[in-house]
Amino acid sequence: MISNPKITKKIKFLEERIKFYNLILKSIDKVIFRVDPKNGEILEVLGNTIKLFGVKKVEILKNKKWLIDKFCCFFVRALIQKEKEVISDYTDINGNVKKIRMGFYSIDGHFFIVCDDFTNLWRIQEEIEREKDFLNSIINSIPQGIVLLDPKNLKVLKYKTSIHTKAFCEALGVAEGVSLYDTLPQNMLNFIKHYVDEVWMAGGYKVIPFEINFENLNAHLQLTFVKTGKWGVIIVVNDLTELTELKKKYEYLSLHDPLTNLPNRRYIIEQLKQLIIQAKRHNRKVAVLFVDVNNFKYINDTYGHDVGDEFLKNISRCLIHSLRPGDLVGRMGGDEFIIVLDDVAKVEDIQMVCRRILENCKNFKYNDIKIVVTMSIGISVYPDDSENYEELIKFADIAMYNSKQKGKNTFEFYSKELAEKLKQRIEMINKIVDAIEKEKFVVFYQPILDISRIENFNQIKEEIINKDLVIGFEALVRWFEDGKLIPPLSFIPLAEENNLIFDIGKIVLRKSMNEMKNINKMLFVNASAKEFEHPLYFDTLLKIVEETNFNPSKLNIEITESLIIRNIDYFVKMSSSLINRGIRICIDDFGSGYSSFSSLVQLPANMIKIDRSFVAKIEEDEKVRKIVKTMVDIAYILGFDVVAEGVETIEQLKILQELNCKYAQGFLFFKPMPLEELLIQLAPARN
Repeated sequence: MISNPKITKKIKFLEERIKFYNLILKSIDKVIFRVDPKNGEILEVLGNTIKLFGVKKVEILKNKKWLIDKFCCFFVRALIQKEKEVISDYTDINGNVKKIRMGFYSIDGHFFIVCDDFTNLWRIQEEIEREKDFLNSIINSIPQGIVLLDPKNLKVLKYKTSIHTKAFCEALGVAEGVSLYDTLPQNMLNFIKHYVDEVWMAGGYKVIPFEINFENLNAHLQLTFVKTGKWGVIIVVNDLTELTELKKKYEYLSLHDPLTNLPNRRYIIEQLKQLIIQAKRHNRKVAVLFVDVNNFKYINDTYGHDVGDEFLKNISRCLIHSLRPGDLVGRMGGDEFIIVLDDVAKVEDIQMVCRRILENCKNFKYNDIKIVVTMSIGISVYPDDSENYEELIKFADIAMYNSKQKGKNTFEFYSKELAEKLKQRIEMINKIVDAIEKEKFVVFYQPILDISRIENFNQIKEEIINKDLVIGFEALVRWFEDGKLIPPLSFIPLAEENNLIFDIGKIVLRKSMNEMKNINKMLFVNASAKEFEHPLYFDTLLKIVEETNFNPSKLNIEITESLIIRNIDYFVKMSSSLINRGIRICIDDFGSGYSSFSSLVQLPANMIKIDRSFVAKIEEDEKVRKIVKTMVDIAYILGFDVVAEGVETIEQLKILQELNCKYAQGFLFFKPMPLEELLIQLAPARN
């Protein structure tokens, strides 16, 4: 026992301090080990070991090597590698894994290890790292470049680029720690500084388009300036170069035809509006030309769309070369083009351009293909015809249509008379449509006769009746509107042009077969080129034959010679198919289409009809008689029957008999009339 009061007091003071420090250690959840630096044995333990390690202090002190057993590798790192702090996993007796932070300190020859529970802080640090990685991955994935600037000296504090912005950022020398004063050209520096100062002073953000043209580097950028509190100003660099180019391309395509690269309707209209304004201001004239390429559909159908495309490109080039400097040409669509002539001094200037167009575009060559090109051009003039751009285009279209009607490959100026004709034409088309829907069309018939047996020219009709010379009847469409007969030439060409002839043809076929099916005579029905070429004609014809129960061997389909010349392969294919089904083929208007006699050899047909133009001249023209004689002889050699059309005089009849033409029809014998009326006139022969 120590009897010295001073020493006793000192010891008591130290014990009190130790208790105090232990209370502190317990409150801050730390455990301090004093260990022997030579062998790592525990000399002393302070703190709440149960809370930190789940082990009583007494048990730890029993095993002097407890630290080495639990944290051997970390202990070695501290002693040998002189690490000041390590973090180790520790599993307590309950299986809970903790992160133990161990600090190593050497004081006055003593070695201390301070341990605490770092688990929560470790988790927080990991979450922070994950958030940083996440944010970095987002930043690295976006296509924008990001620059953090010190607004005072424009020094780059932080800098991140991307694939899209790397090239021009490097070219401009943008890098961390470098001021933009040292890298940017003066004009760019002034631009950047202006908006950095503005957002730094006023706050918020600014989005500014910016174009770079620097050392062969061209780029369209969008710069977003954002104040970031006390840090500085962020510039988000968005490269819009590709988007800008796409926008320009889209704008170009929206105003130009993709095939020919000519301006389209929208572009031409906008330009026409501006030219009209200028013309009004300077008292000038502007001409609008509406150009249509004739028979383009035939070219497309015959040679294919690739050739058709090349054809249109060629036409576009020819039109451009035909114009004056400053004139405009655009494609309206299909085979239609529009031309605007600015500053027209006189009508002769317009006529000269039109003639140049017709001349320059008249021939088309592509590989082995050669095509003669014809065009129809309509013209309207500002301010003579109208001061409105829409009306000018409309009037030019009307004039073009009239040009096409006049024979094509010509040009026509607009007039009010043309507009009136077009109005009447539209009204007639509407009436045709109505007549089709209500089946107002009726069938008249004209007999076809065996003229070889006529002997008494003073009593021709009596001979026809008594000798039963009628071999068949040609069905002819007629149309009565409000009790008046509308001439066929007033509606048939219109119906063909507007694709209505097929529907009229179906009405004629059905009505004539129903009316003729119980009469033992041949039925002749005309098929126009558009009808015969219609994809549904073949099936429709056979269907009507079946539905009307008509004998196909009594049916003759008359095909004009012009169709054969235009599309002989199609004619041969279709005619052969019809003949195989018992239907006869008759070549109508033979001689009018200038086809060669040699072409007859390959044609699948049963009969030819000599065109009425030959019959009309047969009396006074010896050459015509020889031609007709040749037609008849060759036709018989090839096994064709021959009918002469349009016989109107007894002299024509006699000559045809002399030329050995066996069949004929015409007003000399009977005019076309309803079947019932015709049968009454032929009643004795019928009986």
